[in-house]
Amino acid sequence: NARGGKDNITVIVLKIVDLVDKSADPPPDAKKTEPTESTPEKHRLPVNIDTEDASFSGFIHNIETDGAFIETADPFAVGSEIYLTVSDPDGRNPFMITAKVAKRRTKGIDVTFDNLPEKKKGLIQALKAKLH
Repeated sequence: NARGGKDNITVIVLKIVDLVDKSADPPPDAKKTEPTESTPEKHRLPVNIDTEDASFSGFIHNIETDGAFIETADPFAVGSEIYLTVSDPDGRNPFMITAKVAKRRTKGIDVTFDNLPEKKKGLIQALKAKLH
């Protein structure tokens, strides 16, 4: 300000330190990895995401019967319940899964599926086989 500034000057300094032991096994929620630029399109599954307030879209990666990673830029709060409409890669045989947002990541969210009926577990297994 002594040199003619019109406002106070603020400086923010961050030092990011990696505290993760990379030699240890990854935590269970880290196994659903985020997509990379080289993730083949055939391993992505389009999904419609509904909440009580709005509808969104994204891509499912690494689907399992207990959860999945969903690539999306839309904001979802950890712990919120969402409804996923999933179909096979050809867009046929849609079905709905209720999921809970377990973790937010840079490129999307990890979700968990609780109390899935055996029929939906079978549908997920069939989708997983088609994606790989």
